[in-house]
Amino acid sequence: MDRNVIQGQEKYLFLGETPHNYNEIIQGKLSLSEKSLNIFKNNIKGRSEYCKEKGIAYKHFIFPEKTNVLAHLYPHKIVNNILEQSQDYFTKEVIDLSATLKSIDFPYLKTDTHLSFDGEVASSIKILSNFFMFEHEKIKNIFEGFKDKGIEVFCDLGRKLKPQLKEVRYTKKTGFLQRYHNRAGVNDGLFILCLNKEKLKNGESKRLLIFGDSFMEFNLQFLSYFYSEILFCRTRYFHKEMVEMFKPDDLITENIERYLASINSDDEAPIFNLMYGIRGIESPINAVVYEAYNANLLFGRKPYKEFLNKFLQEIDD
Repeated sequence: MDRNVIQGQEKYLFLGETPHNYNEIIQGKLSLSEKSLNIFKNNIKGRSEYCKEKGIAYKHFIFPEKTNVLAHLYPHKIVNNILEQSQDYFTKEVIDLSATLKSIDFPYLKTDTHLSFDGEVASSIKILSNFFMFEHEKIKNIFEGFKDKGIEVFCDLGRKLKPQLKEVRYTKKTGFLQRYHNRAGVNDGLFILCLNKEKLKNGESKRLLIFGDSFMEFNLQFLSYFYSEILFCRTRYFHKEMVEMFKPDDLITENIERYLASINSDDEAPIFNLMYGIRGIESPINAVVYEAYNANLLFGRKPYKEFLNKFLQEIDD
């Protein structure tokens, strides 16, 4: 097996070596950093106070590791549960999604670190329930209706092996959604702008800003059902300049469990729009993408209004 992959029971694959030393911590070989947890707590405190001052609804979500939820399939003895050890550092703004994912039958893909379609639906409903009142079964049925064709793909763990392993992953039907992104094959610095055509056409405005990682990215289609506009920023930090420009109604920060072992202070945050450039990464040059992005960072001003009028006209045409 590749050192970055651990073979579990029932052909489940788990993440092996990581820069965060996750497996060493849960197996009791290393201790969870108290310094990192204190930084996490201070970050959440600062974010919460800032959002309260701005009148923005705010929550932080933590996605559990596959190893945590499917511990019975992991081939090594788990001595330390990072999420359980971290509870004293969690304030009311922090939502642990592990109970939600443990309550369903197939929460994770077998050959990927990420959630299955069912896991995405369950976690999205839990996330949204912190901002909206709705009938859970009704929304669950709607979200399950998003499931489109299954495609055999090489997932993030399966493709590390020789021979590589494929798995069926389901695409999503989201005809109501228009997406723009600057994906350049790297993580931090990616933005994804999601526009709900139906809500915008009906004159509805409910804007969500997200600072998070790939776990929240996979849920964007579901979250977009409730919002007119979502801006997802792939980052481990909280970027005040993005809040000031995008002017969200609601704000989410998020991380996967293993990141708790190596949290950086928000005081170290670079300007989000420079994160690619600082590392010498070139963004794809697409005028249509940047027109939409620029307009949404000028919310309420003339460029936004002109973009929205043009966008709605294109929908009608």
